[in-house]
Amino acid sequence: MKKRIALYVILLSPFVLLWIFGETIGKDLYVFEWLSHNRYCYVWIAVILLLIFKQDTASIFLSVGNIAGVLLGHFIGNFLNARSMSQITDSMDQEEIYHLSTHYGVYIWAITVVIFLIIGIVMQRRKIKS
Repeated sequence: MKKRIALYVILLSPFVLLWIFGETIGKDLYVFEWLSHNRYCYVWIAVILLLIFKQDTASIFLSVGNIAGVLLGHFIGNFLNARSMSQITDSMDQEEIYHLSTHYGVYIWAITVVIFLIIGIVMQRRKIKS
């Protein structure tokens, strides 16, 4: 039982720490602020549900995928946004400017989380079969 509680704490603490970071230091950083404001799209609930149903491998992958997604979303999103913003000129209309100023960090986070979840589910199934 103590192992289960420790696993819950270990897998949910990154969500809490990232939320605190997003509410304090990272509130001016797009990905951190957006995810903090939107409660990480309640991915943490999926981690809890996977743990309740003893899908430990899938929950570990989902929690790690969240951390990887936040970091990738922030850094790659900022890189892509800076590259796009550098292409804006005074002669562009508002629609083009809006399109070029889009930050893709949250999309990158979501894709990363889904990829890690799929890998976790596949690994969980392989673990069950063997």
